[in-house]
Amino acid sequence: MTRAMRQLWDERERFLKFERGWDGKEVEDEIEDLDLENIAAEKLKTEGTKTSKPEVDYGPRRVSDEVKARLDAIEEFYVSGGVWHTAQC
Repeated sequence: MTRAMRQLWDERERFLKFERGWDGKEVEDEIEDLDLENIAAEKLKTEGTKTSKPEVDYGPRRVSDEVKARLDAIEEFYVSGGVWHTAQC
């Protein structure tokens, strides 16, 4: 590889890192900054509280209960990661 090609390649690598948001910090520095105790405590707090089902916006037109049930089943399918529950069909 010639000197010019090496310089172009190095500049390409620097540009790709800049474009992808790499700031040059080592990954180990970021890992040391994590406070796992607080993260675990917050996760336990959120698991203990039940969240109510959010209000669903079915659009500007009136929608029948049958259509709402179908839309809810489709939403549940995507939320559950593609696992279809036969009880909702």
